[in-house]
Amino acid sequence: MFGLFSKNDQKRPLATILVIEDSEGDRALIRRTLEKKNYSVISANDGESGLKIVRERKVDAIILDYLLPGMNGLEVCRILKEDKRTRNIPTIFLTVVESGEAILECYGSGAESYMHKPIDAKTLLVEVKSILSEAKENGGEDQ
Repeated sequence: MFGLFSKNDQKRPLATILVIEDSEGDRALIRRTLEKKNYSVISANDGESGLKIVRERKVDAIILDYLLPGMNGLEVCRILKEDKRTRNIPTIFLTVVESGEAILECYGSGAESYMHKPIDAKTLLVEVKSILSEAKENGGEDQ
């Protein structure tokens, strides 16, 4: 039989990723990279917008810029990790800041991973796959 599948029967996304990043160029690069591998991507250009999205929609992981206008990434991550509805959403920090102190702050705020900019597409995909896999192994409680 031919024509068993319609155009609407496309593969479901592997996961929904929220990207909170103020750089339009970085957001576009992350979106293209993830969508090529069948991830659904939602984006916000500041912390407040990102928090609003994560409270309204189910997301499986968050990619979060360290330096954001208004509320910085550390504040956003702490708010997410203090809320029982969002605390188990795995978070990857992206930053141009190279200090050891900044890295410790990222992990101290509850992030599961840290990446330095500029963004390498292959490394990003490995990190996303890794934190999603780890979250699945841990049962994703409270999500």
